[in-house]
Amino acid sequence: MSKNTSQPYLIPLLALLAAFPPIATDMYLPAMELLQNTWQASLTGINLTLVLFFTFFSLFLLIYGPLSDRFGRRPVLINGISIYIIGSFLCAFSTSLNQLIVFRCLQAIGAASASVVALAISKDVYQGKKREHVLAYITMIMAIAPIVSPMIGAIMVDYLAWPWLFISQALLGGIALYGCIKLKETVNQLVLTSTRDVLISYVKLLRNSWFRQHNWMQMCSILPMFAFIGASPAIYMDQFEVSAQMYSLLFALNAFGLMAGAFVFSKLRNYLAPRYLMLIGKIGILLASLAMFLFAGDAVLQDFVICMLVITFSIGVMRPVTNSQALEGVKQFAGTASAILSFSTFVGAACSMYLVSLGSVLTPWQWVAVIGMIGGAFSLWCWVMTASAAKQYVS
Repeated sequence: MSKNTSQPYLIPLLALLAAFPPIATDMYLPAMELLQNTWQASLTGINLTLVLFFTFFSLFLLIYGPLSDRFGRRPVLINGISIYIIGSFLCAFSTSLNQLIVFRCLQAIGAASASVVALAISKDVYQGKKREHVLAYITMIMAIAPIVSPMIGAIMVDYLAWPWLFISQALLGGIALYGCIKLKETVNQLVLTSTRDVLISYVKLLRNSWFRQHNWMQMCSILPMFAFIGASPAIYMDQFEVSAQMYSLLFALNAFGLMAGAFVFSKLRNYLAPRYLMLIGKIGILLASLAMFLFAGDAVLQDFVICMLVITFSIGVMRPVTNSQALEGVKQFAGTASAILSFSTFVGAACSMYLVSLGSVLTPWQWVAVIGMIGGAFSLWCWVMTASAAKQYVS
């Protein structure tokens, strides 16, 4: 099970695969207004290139997971990334909005394989504390992608042309494809043989109390981060009227918090058991969200920035160990389990970002705080519910 650990490129490869979603979306953001003006498209129409990307991406997560349990990680990755490369090139040569929408869907179908199989491979190859450290490293690298991708995209739009956004994504896909071709299969035994087996695997995992509770934990804990992503333009640029440059810096600060939390986790894991690290993260999210809600009346920018930084730092501390512990309770169907974990993340993201758009009920600031309190409290409840089963996992 550890035959791939001797390959030095494995962790960078997993990080690149896991970063496909932010690279495919954030790098493209600077070109949206340009394409809208070029093709005389509506804002609703241009937004479909994002909405449908995430829709197809989320749906195919549930397909690739069982496929990787049935046919192995390597062939699923090779075929999925090949689809991603083809979709990226077709996006680059689109001549209308409708073509771009269709090809973005194709790109999403391929990208989903990278995201879900990367998590499954971490379960196949690494065990216990080592897997938690690997997931922490991947989290740190993934935190950089949302910062760097829009900057690179803006440079390409200004100095090259928008098709280069997708050509560069295809080239990154080519690097990942080369790594996957060289990768040795990480599954020792294929466990699914039919559609019925796939359905059974989902039922068994959803009935697995340990996996289910940890899946709920990781989904609820990241709700305030995605709520912030949806509300940050309204809070920073509309409410506090900061410049676009300052907005990008304040936004990047939270990616730094996520990365710093993952780094601190990698150090604390040598001294604390996973269960207590999860508790630290949950308490941090809950208390910072409560403070954010109390500060909403005075509406001081620094208060929001500090509270949000504590939340993202806490997420960085607990997310690697939560995902690792969820997989720890899965003896079979690691691909299917990874699909559920990834799918839950994107469902939670969609729900939280939709809620913050309901500005007539609460202000965007208050929505982020309320979602953080609800997510933190429910995540803490799930942590308590796993207490009876936790003893065997506490080192």
